[in-house]
Amino acid sequence: MRSFKIKKLVAAALATLTIGSVFQTGAYASWKQDWQNNWSWSESGRNAVGWKQVDGTWYNFDSAGKMKTGWANDNGTWYYLQSSGAMKTGWVNDNGTWYYLQSSGAMKTGWANDNGTWYYLQSSGAMKTGWANDNGIWYYLQSSGAMKTGWANDNGTWYYLQSSGAMKTGWMNNNGTWYYLQSSGAMKTGWINDNGTWYFADVSGAMKTGVIEVDGKVYCLAQSGAMQTGNVVINGVTYTFDASGAAIGNNIPTPTLTFTSSGTIITKSNDGNSSGDENTSNSGGSSSGSGGSSSSGSGHSSSGGNSSNGGSTASKTFQDIIDSQYSVDTQITFNDYKADGVIKPKLNFTPGTETVTINGEECIVKKDIYVTLNGMDAYISGDLQNGYTVTGSGDFNVRASISVFSKTTGKLYYVTPKTYTITV
Repeated sequence: MRSFKIKKLVAAALATLTIGSVFQTGAYASWKQDWQNNWSWSESGRNAVGWKQVDGTWYNFDSAGKMKTGWANDNGTWYYLQSSGAMKTGWVNDNGTWYYLQSSGAMKTGWANDNGTWYYLQSSGAMKTGWANDNGIWYYLQSSGAMKTGWANDNGTWYYLQSSGAMKTGWMNNNGTWYYLQSSGAMKTGWINDNGTWYFADVSGAMKTGVIEVDGKVYCLAQSGAMQTGNVVINGVTYTFDASGAAIGNNIPTPTLTFTSSGTIITKSNDGNSSGDENTSNSGGSSSGSGGSSSSGSGHSSSGGNSSNGGSTASKTFQDIIDSQYSVDTQITFNDYKADGVIKPKLNFTPGTETVTINGEECIVKKDIYVTLNGMDAYISGDLQNGYTVTGSGDFNVRASISVFSKTTGKLYYVTPKTYTITV
């Protein structure tokens, strides 16, 4: 009897050991490691090949039954197996490059949404940063890979990404302010030509309206931002603006803000000791050779300027310095006026722009000539070499227009001009 009980106990123990080594497959299975430290999964004496789920985790084995690690391509789809052999899902960093594995383990390409944030994976699976073009639309991915929306500054240039992430071009209203994004997406500052209509944006990109001064000339911008030409009524007063948009004539509206052509605002201060007669002479008019533009044809970035209401000076000392330094340049001589109506002014300078140092300040100096006929816009044609043909008769006034912009102080000055009159 005692011997029979002992046999039953041994049989029960053996049964317990057998059940402990049986998995859901109903087969005897276990991990094995060979002498080269390769792992395999064995079931009933046979090594698993291909995909195998063990305790809820997926593994992949080659044709010899060896467990794979790292990247594995299965029927054209890439998977990543960790050092433990476990299939990876979610983000993985491989040699400094990020990849995204879907819940199936398959490597993702194209757009991926992870917890509400969009990322872009290239055809190699590598996470993209910086600019990405998808079907002709540009997107910007931050250093984290997250798709950017709203304003983005890339190497000092501003861009705007819509809520979809798509880069914006053309006009865009942001919180009530209009901005213009070029075809490259870059935010535009300064003068903007949109389908033949001119607009102006300050250095922040904000479109301006009202009366402003740019590079010494006064312009009027409608509520739409469009630059005005011809006769414009402002606060009950009629002002005239030539084809370039610059105010002309004896009556010039007072600008509310002053800018450089790039949109940088200028703080101007007036020197009460300056001669009002000299500085206010010939306010308005058109710069030579382009019907309101500079003689070099620069249009809105004309180097000429209006010096109405006393001009712009910052300090008498600096004003005296530039008046003295450019005294010779303000002197103009002429040939005798001919019956054919051609006048040939002889200048002591070549119209254009130069960068110089004045009294220790780095300055941008712009030189041009400025003309009026009977105090109004002088309609002329021609150039310095061949002379200018004047349309009309009366007092033809000419002066050198020399502006000095100090990059050191951010202030704009005008050399006190000398006005020359010829009766035609």
